[in-house]
Amino acid sequence: MNTVDAYLEISLQLTDTTIMMWEQELNTSGNSFNFDSQDIYRQYLTNVFLFDFKDRVESNKTTTNRVEKLKKLKENLELMIKIYEKNSNFFTQLDRNALRLTKFREITKSTLSDNDLQLDLYRKIELPERKAYLESDFYTEVGFLNYDYHYEIYIHSKKLLEDVKTNFDNYEIYDNDYLFINNKPLFRMKLIGELHDFLNNLVIEDISEYDFYKEINILHTVNKIKISKDHVVVFYYIIHCLSNTIKDKEIKKKWLSRILQEFGIKRKSYDSKYRHIASSDANVTLKEYCTQIDSVFK
Repeated sequence: MNTVDAYLEISLQLTDTTIMMWEQELNTSGNSFNFDSQDIYRQYLTNVFLFDFKDRVESNKTTTNRVEKLKKLKENLELMIKIYEKNSNFFTQLDRNALRLTKFREITKSTLSDNDLQLDLYRKIELPERKAYLESDFYTEVGFLNYDYHYEIYIHSKKLLEDVKTNFDNYEIYDNDYLFINNKPLFRMKLIGELHDFLNNLVIEDISEYDFYKEINILHTVNKIKISKDHVVVFYYIIHCLSNTIKDKEIKKKWLSRILQEFGIKRKSYDSKYRHIASSDANVTLKEYCTQIDSVFK
């Protein structure tokens, strides 16, 4: 068995396992979701989706074994996508914070209350720079538990399905920086300062300009921006305007994908609403907000 067929076999095993685990999580109202689940999902990403098929995919391309594997993998991926899209709200709301806190309590042997322990955890996470934190042993052991691997697997599955359908004819390796390990700001401080002046205590809950700057540039380790439920579409428009200032298309794509995940915003919702405040359907207040935002970006 060559390398590609071996990884296709692993892909089949892991997609089989993921389907079983997702169905079990649904059937138990999330009670089966635990540390082992997150660890398996992480391995799925690193061992399957980050494998580069490109240089070796031509070998054995038309053999019966390869064709059968691709057919079965296609069926698995289609089922996974269907399960996720039907139950995306359920998967998004799984209590990953509780998993991370439980593991933190275990390694620290803490007897603090959950609230006090959560503050301790935040203090530990906030100290390092994002790159250092995401590459640390602590993140590998504890921090990763808070990551939404369900969504990441869903996104990867859609890409892999397209490759499988075309027998990898237009294959391009997936960017393995799915965490967006960024150590350089994408937006200048002046722009962020003006946005903060407009948004703070109106569109978002009170936050320091520095914390706002870090989070918008994805230099943070703790999410602090809280969007007002009444102003979500305004924030969508802000994200749209910010993304348009990023000239590099690949970085723009990565930043937009990551920032939506950071705020728990579904791509479908964003795509359908980000232009609302600039449309003729917007009310007077939203149109005024739009004018103010546009003036910041001029």
